[in-house]
Amino acid sequence: MPRIHVYRTYNFIEKDPICDKARTALQDALGERFVSRVAKLSGVAYSTAKNIFEGPTRRPQFATIAAMMTAAGYTLEPRRGTRIDEEAELKKAAEWIAKGRHRAIVPTRRGAKSKKKAA
Repeated sequence: MPRIHVYRTYNFIEKDPICDKARTALQDALGERFVSRVAKLSGVAYSTAKNIFEGPTRRPQFATIAAMMTAAGYTLEPRRGTRIDEEAELKKAAEWIAKGRHRAIVPTRRGAKSKKKAA
């Protein structure tokens, strides 16, 4: 089975959480048929937007999400949420890595074709 790198502070199983956050924001901003509307406004292909919000895309490119969000009037300015205790967080991170949690075995989706070539 394939292995992927898992981040301690940002992990997910099925889809990147930004897909759901962007969908909610764009539905609020554009209403019904937001997928076709955001595709026209941003220049992102309709099929790409549909696959991010309703289809198989699991990890969309940042540039794609940024294009759609800014086209709907959102900014992408980073904001600090909470202050952290850097020493405590470094200790947690070291423990997490020591346990091997930064590598995960991810089951493939049913019906997904293997990329291995037959010898």
